Amino acid sequence: MSGLHGGAPWRARCLLAAAIVAAGVLAGVQPAAADSLRYLRPSGWAYTDSRTPHTPYLDKTVDAPVGAWRDARGKVHRSRAYFAYDISSYRGHRIVGAHLVLGEVRVNNCDAARDLEIWATDPIRPRSTWAHPPRERALLGRIGPIDNTVCPLGYIEFDVSAAVIAAALAAGESTLYLGIRVPHAREADPAYGRHLKRDPGISLHSNAVPKTPDNVRLGIKSCAGTELAIGTARPEVRAFLSDPEPNPYDSTWLRPTVAIWPLDHPDQRREWELSQSPPELDMQWTVPEGVLVHGGRYALAVRSRDAHDVSPWSAECRFSVDTVRPAAPSVSSPDYPNENWPGWGGPGLAGAFTFDPNGVADVVGYGYEFPGGPYREFVAAPAPGAPLTVHEAPRAAGPTWIYAWSIDAAGNRSDRVQHSFWVRDSAPRITDTEPDGWVARARDVVFRPGELPLANYTYRLGDGPEQTVAAAADGTARVSVTPPLDGVTLSVYGTSADGTRSGTASLLLKVSTRPVVTSPQLPHPQWDQLPPGVTANVTFAPHMPGVVGYVYEVNRGMNDALPARTVAAGADGTATVDVAPLRSGQHTLHVHSVTADGTASETTVFEFSADYAFPEVSSQEYPEWGPPSGGVGVPGTFTFRSSAVDVVGYTYSFNDGPEQTVNAAEDGSAALVWTPTEYPPGGWINLRVRSRSANGYVSDPWVYSFVINPPASTG
Repeated sequence: MSGLHGGAPWRARCLLAAAIVAAGVLAGVQPAAADSLRYLRPSGWAYTDSRTPHTPYLDKTVDAPVGAWRDARGKVHRSRAYFAYDISSYRGHRIVGAHLVLGEVRVNNCDAARDLEIWATDPIRPRSTWAHPPRERALLGRIGPIDNTVCPLGYIEFDVSAAVIAAALAAGESTLYLGIRVPHAREADPAYGRHLKRDPGISLHSNAVPKTPDNVRLGIKSCAGTELAIGTARPEVRAFLSDPEPNPYDSTWLRPTVAIWPLDHPDQRREWELSQSPPELDMQWTVPEGVLVHGGRYALAVRSRDAHDVSPWSAECRFSVDTVRPAAPSVSSPDYPNENWPGWGGPGLAGAFTFDPNGVADVVGYGYEFPGGPYREFVAAPAPGAPLTVHEAPRAAGPTWIYAWSIDAAGNRSDRVQHSFWVRDSAPRITDTEPDGWVARARDVVFRPGELPLANYTYRLGDGPEQTVAAAADGTARVSVTPPLDGVTLSVYGTSADGTRSGTASLLLKVSTRPVVTSPQLPHPQWDQLPPGVTANVTFAPHMPGVVGYVYEVNRGMNDALPARTVAAGADGTATVDVAPLRSGQHTLHVHSVTADGTASETTVFEFSADYAFPEVSSQEYPEWGPPSGGVGVPGTFTFRSSAVDVVGYTYSFNDGPEQTVNAAEDGSAALVWTPTEYPPGGWINLRVRSRSANGYVSDPWVYSFVINPPASTG
């Protein structure tokens, strides 16, 4: 049975508890951080029975009997209940409050005035019995009389003095033992007996002292280390506040206090208690106007408190205040002087730039910026007040500049100074003579000089080795390179006759594996249109070696898309297919080549359009758009013609009726005799006609509208 043994003498506990109550109920050696409310259930329990005075009943899964009760044979028993609570996790915490919560399960007589006694006892032993019960140390209080309007009463609360638990912890005990019994005068009377829940809990309210604030900073400067220098009289004080026992259900946050005093006058210390701050977050507070002055040296410290306890002060943070900005530096460069045309250096060629503090002794660093980068917020000087030389390369040719500023020990920045100069466009020019060259096929690349005359060129493909080639008399050079399938970057710089190195130029050399698609019917597919119903002969030519076939799709992703098809390539790597659009408008042909080992090329998208074709409809009896003619029972002949090729028939319908077909004659025309059988509203009739070619092409529809005479009046 866990949690049932051990404990210092009760007298020591009581004496310590009394002392703690007088001091404010502090448990243990070290108080702790924010309020925590927990519900402790028993770590073990026992009851005793006067009928079996030498039998222990430990941790039974039954209700806890207290007082007198009768068994099934009518025999009277007397019982008391004992409970153990593990309080070891509260060592070092302030105990704010504790309430025992119990409840009745069965009551022998609801009319009897019911009360209970709560005792602090010695530990429950494995042999605790009626004859040898845990010794009662002190009566903690009495519950009762219990309201008999609710019987049994499922919720009963008893204030277990916080001092009792605090004293137990202070005495080194890890378990609190409570006994519950009916008062002695009524204990033998069954009318006052009842059964309690076997797991009465303790609602325990504790608190832990906030931790010492750490990571104290002034702005972005940490107070850990030597004395700080700050450039403002109103710095932001920041510190991390934490709580060893944060309670998400407790609304009590931490309230920080900041103390500041002059180093030479600690008697002028001032403290500010700030508004509440959530634990586990940075406190941020700006020092008020007039507290700090230029040239002063100060110290500060931070602490925090919750509703019950106060943390220790943080380590002292010492700092000095300097609010005067330094003078701007001067900038010089032997490689990029403040002069214009013909310019200096070149893009990518680093030069030296020196920043001089102009006699300001406390300059500890510099910042600088080029248009488009780089940007350096702070670069430390070799020593306070010393010049600094940096090496940077301009990114672009033409007029440019560098901005620079000084920074003193307090972080104050000077005004920016601008050093203007002209960057020569010294990089060579690169021309790719075959930008759509085949994969694994060599191509020529030509180098030409920029603004710097060049005697030779040094080039590199990707991460390969550098190679140098001499310039011809006209300053150019031609080299042969073979880009890989995924392309490669060619970089090159030149060197003049006097050894001056140019800037570096680069060019991405790409290869194309896309097949070449042509059609004699569509020599210029971007503006040519395929005649309606005409089949296009499309030829695929390879753009990489080893092509054995092609995979192509017509109108991918469209409503009339055709499944992908495969065609074998001839000995020369080409293949020709027939593409017969079945409608007018835009069409696409996606095609890629395939080699014998399954390598697929990139995809070529061949876009073209088929011309629109509308059938021509005519009728002598029923002319298009009137005037009214014919009528119900009067036949008319309708002639169909189409500009589409190989027309074999027509599909037609009258006034959205069922579609019907008529075959075409050899010349592609067709004649239809039709007789109106009823008079439509207004007499208007719409004849919808489409032509159909031998290859499956269906033309766009033509709607032929005419009007018939109304039936003669029979009046």
